[in-house]
Amino acid sequence: MNFLIKKIRRYFQVLCRWLASFISPNWLRVSLWRWSGLDIGMDVYLGKGFLYIHSPEDPNLLVIEDRAGIAYNVTVITESSPIWKSKNRSGLLDYNIITRGKIRIMHDTWIGTGVIILPNVTVHEFSIVGSGAVVTKDVPAYSIVAGVPARVINKLERKI
Repeated sequence: MNFLIKKIRRYFQVLCRWLASFISPNWLRVSLWRWSGLDIGMDVYLGKGFLYIHSPEDPNLLVIEDRAGIAYNVTVITESSPIWKSKNRSGLLDYNIITRGKIRIMHDTWIGTGVIILPNVTVHEFSIVGSGAVVTKDVPAYSIVAGVPARVINKLERKI
């Protein structure tokens, strides 16, 4: 019976994630992502086309804190691996090429349209990621990053 409940919950989460990719009102889109198991704070904006690529074993490696803004067609990847099996120099299959890690988008950030965020990245508070950037490393607080790969192009003034 416990197995059946887990299976039903998993299918419900998959359905919620699928619906969330194109549902129009933001409050419903965010609610569907929450119901799918993601940790999402208050007053978050998630644009249409938000794509979350994750491991089936650990689908909840993404944390989005309060007041984060994520524009259209942003891709967040918490697991990346090749489709084929790679052989190392000795001819044996190499299973150590899978990259998996948590992504944290902290409070009061803005992620521009078409951004790709790779595993093991934290976008720190009060930062902006420019459209089309590929984020491979942590984004410092109070900064603007852009480019492929993303790098700091400006610092924001901290007002108290």
